[in-house]
Amino acid sequence: MEHVESFGRYSKFKVWTLNVAYGFPSGLRVLEFSTVVLHYSLFGSYPFALPEKFLKYIESLRKSLKVAFFQDEMRYCKQRFDLINRLAIDVIYSLLDPKYFDEVYLKNTIAKTVLPNLTGYVCDQLIEKSLKFEKPFHLREIDVGYRARQLPFYMGRGAQEKSDIAIKFIEHSRDLNLKLDIKLNESDRIYGDNWPKFMANCRFMLGVESGTSIFDLTGQIQQQVRKFLETFPSATFSQVEKEILEPHEETINYRAISPRIFECAALRTCMILFRGGYQNILVADKHYIPLEKDFSNFDEVLLKMSNINLVKEIVDRAYQDLISSGGYSYSSFIRGFDNEIFSLITVAEEPNQDLAQIDRMLTRDLLYRQLVTYIKQIRYIKFPGRESLANAAYKLGYKRNVRCVG
Repeated sequence: MEHVESFGRYSKFKVWTLNVAYGFPSGLRVLEFSTVVLHYSLFGSYPFALPEKFLKYIESLRKSLKVAFFQDEMRYCKQRFDLINRLAIDVIYSLLDPKYFDEVYLKNTIAKTVLPNLTGYVCDQLIEKSLKFEKPFHLREIDVGYRARQLPFYMGRGAQEKSDIAIKFIEHSRDLNLKLDIKLNESDRIYGDNWPKFMANCRFMLGVESGTSIFDLTGQIQQQVRKFLETFPSATFSQVEKEILEPHEETINYRAISPRIFECAALRTCMILFRGGYQNILVADKHYIPLEKDFSNFDEVLLKMSNINLVKEIVDRAYQDLISSGGYSYSSFIRGFDNEIFSLITVAEEPNQDLAQIDRMLTRDLLYRQLVTYIKQIRYIKFPGRESLANAAYKLGYKRNVRCVG
């Protein structure tokens, strides 16, 4: 939601945000906007979260510049390409290294422009939480912290690094006097304000590049891995890699910087990261302590961890370059977005209705849809007047789904 809300909060243009979960506003049919942006949250799973009414509406827009943000692009490639072509998407924001733009999007879709993007940016709330939860380094109770989850084998060697760094760090630290809080189970994940509190209580945080080392353009790799594991359910990643994955490793290397990097920098938690590119934002020994993926420099990492002056320099530099500089803030991201999009708009026509009228129309329809959704949700709760509300909803036309039950 930080990403979604940043458009309305920071753009110099008027922005209307529509949540497709509330249904299609009837007033939308008569409107045509200079730009339509499809957010990456629509494409996290398949089928995509775009109902047919929205698809037909976007398809009908002939003068609008159409923009789509994507993440987790290594999956559902064919389905995504089909959608881009159906809707005639003009601009794609991608996490891919620019050297792969042509191979992935420009060769497979009618999109005209692909632009680089990050998984997330620095929001005002992160700054506020860092001020609220930050603890002096010597008062932090955990030496090294980390949370991650095991990722499917078909995503390749890069995806396994998320769990590898945890397992191997624990093994190498077994005889050391370090207090670790490193876990991979889903039940151990931390949410809400408890997450920045946890990070602020860690002196060091492990990390790897986000993304995968296999990019499944056809979807066949995932199917092959699934069939292999059905036949050999106890197979290890090494076996799957040898049998299927090896030829596909890093042909399209889909690696990115994670929002966790900005969180660590804001909370002044020193990062111990597998050496990597990190979209050319991080520099080893300047913003983080580099750990080789084979742990060959583990003793060197321990020496750097014990050097308080060095750790302070790394923490301060990360905060200065990633946080206080403002270069990776949401306001900076949207400023760049505005400039990029404005330069691509070729039709200078005003919307076919004035802004105030559009505001009234969309607000009315949104409130209507929210009311109906609310009534749908509360119909199972017993309270005085429930029958009257159900009957009112019934008269609105939602006869099968809204009438009182039980």
